[in-house]
Amino acid sequence: MTTRRKNKLLLFVAWLIVSGVSAQRIPEYNDFINNVKTYHPLAVRANNIKAKGDWLFKSAQGGYDPLVSVEYENKNFDSKTYYSTLLTKLKQPIYTSQYITTGYEYGSGYYLNPEFKTATYGLPYIGVEASLLQGLVIDKRRTELVKAKGYRSYYEADRNILLNDLMYNASLTYFDWLYSNREISIQRYFLQLAQDRYSGIRILADLGEKAIADTIEASILYRSRDLDLRGAELEYRKRSISLTMLNWSSEGPMNTIGENRVKDSLEYYCYKALLAWGYKAKGTGNSNPLITKYETTDNILKADLRYKAELIKPKLDVKYNFLFNTNAAGSTVADISNYRVAVNFTMPLLLRTSRSDYQVARLERTNNQQELQNKKNEISQKVSLTEQNLDLLKEQIQNAETNAKYSQLLLDAEKLKYEHGESSLFLINTRESKLLETELKLAEYRLKFLRTYFEYIYLVGNMEYSL
Repeated sequence: MTTRRKNKLLLFVAWLIVSGVSAQRIPEYNDFINNVKTYHPLAVRANNIKAKGDWLFKSAQGGYDPLVSVEYENKNFDSKTYYSTLLTKLKQPIYTSQYITTGYEYGSGYYLNPEFKTATYGLPYIGVEASLLQGLVIDKRRTELVKAKGYRSYYEADRNILLNDLMYNASLTYFDWLYSNREISIQRYFLQLAQDRYSGIRILADLGEKAIADTIEASILYRSRDLDLRGAELEYRKRSISLTMLNWSSEGPMNTIGENRVKDSLEYYCYKALLAWGYKAKGTGNSNPLITKYETTDNILKADLRYKAELIKPKLDVKYNFLFNTNAAGSTVADISNYRVAVNFTMPLLLRTSRSDYQVARLERTNNQQELQNKKNEISQKVSLTEQNLDLLKEQIQNAETNAKYSQLLLDAEKLKYEHGESSLFLINTRESKLLETELKLAEYRLKFLRTYFEYIYLVGNMEYSL
């Protein structure tokens, strides 16, 4: 094999290794949250809830489908045709309790009831059916359609509530994990400094140039930071497990955690969140899916209340059929004197059931409206408080960045003084510990800002979970 071919083979193998490692990495936040929204089982369940609302609406629309009925009956006994009847009907609902009807009737036979006897060629007709009192403005079928439309919005809001909760918790889990990653990076850096100093002082102590006490102090600091690092690594493992439980793809759960990319740092996302917060218009929380759920519930209860009020009215149902006469030549003759009319009137005398049902429906809607107002006020107050917290955390981050910069300058100055014999190991360790503290505090403020920023997104309810 030539050297050129060997080099190509080595490059190909290296590419495979890098690809395999990359496939095991947690994706950057935007890709991660999209995976959660698309593939997580709870997200799939949430989308199924919305689909349920769509199907319920289609089912309610089916109440306006035309109805066809055919009834045929024939009786023969002792070589005689007692009767033979055929009844066909097409009934089309219009708006509430109104229908357009058309059909055909045929009846013959020696023992047929004269009421059902028709001409030789049958009796076609066309007519209308309508409720003129109860059911004229609203009826059960129209109410079910209005409520189903409301339930479609209700289940969509229910879906958004689940997605909002899922994406909010996933975001917090991601940035908690990213903070642990940053904490480990800081602890490793300062542990390495302590280890290098301990090794150097031990060598100088062996040569008699440093006191044994300095070696002990450096050793204590090194072991203390080693313990801090191990604690941070333990917390990182816990948060990694929490993150893997949320990290799904089209093939199922991705149960691996790789090293985080340099781009995906806490500082990087905090910077993006600060920019986003600077350009974001302030919200009120009225678009929160929980508020939408209460509002759609009010629409559903409003339709139900309207129907319960309609049931207090008496019933007056009218049917009118215009009858056609078919002659021997097969032609149809229209005569306005040929018709069939039916009127039905009913009314309960006390109306206790309908009036009580109306009062119950009124109370249910009133209670929902009160809950809606309370929830709006609660979310609005939380949104306002979160906005204030974000502005305060923005200032705290700036102060923490300044403190970290000044702590680094003081440490560098202390090291310079130590090299000239004007300082001590204790002061260097103190300055270094203060720098470690300020770096960790800065990371904590950045995490707090990110968590508060996504709490704001959660409360506003626009589900703009992207950076």
